[in-house]
Amino acid sequence: MRRNIYLETRGQGATVGGVVDVGRRGLSDIREVVGIVFSILKDYAFGTTRDHNGHQIQMTYRLASQRLRFLKETILPRDSDFRGSKLRRAKRVVSEGLRILKRYKGRRARLASDLLKILRRLGRVAERGRA
Repeated sequence: MRRNIYLETRGQGATVGGVVDVGRRGLSDIREVVGIVFSILKDYAFGTTRDHNGHQIQMTYRLASQRLRFLKETILPRDSDFRGSKLRRAKRVVSEGLRILKRYKGRRARLASDLLKILRRLGRVAERGRA
């Protein structure tokens, strides 16, 4: 069985620091989406992440953008908890994460120093649907 990279399920930790699973099992809340997007950006800022087996690998711009796009285009539409306005808000959060990633491409140190500001911005996008 493959372990989640970012989402901690009950009784099983994630391979990376992890986002606590709130509510129903699996990806079910907008806060979890914000946490996963933030964790991907944090891993990119520090240059390392883990794969499904827990092995440490390099987090490149390409891998970060692939994980964000996979979340937006595959995971969210398949999840029955995300429909209508909740799905649109979750996709906006991931799109904002992609914009932030593109803005900081090649400037990891700057991204690392701005992580708290970025977390606040992602929270505002999740609440209101815009920054």
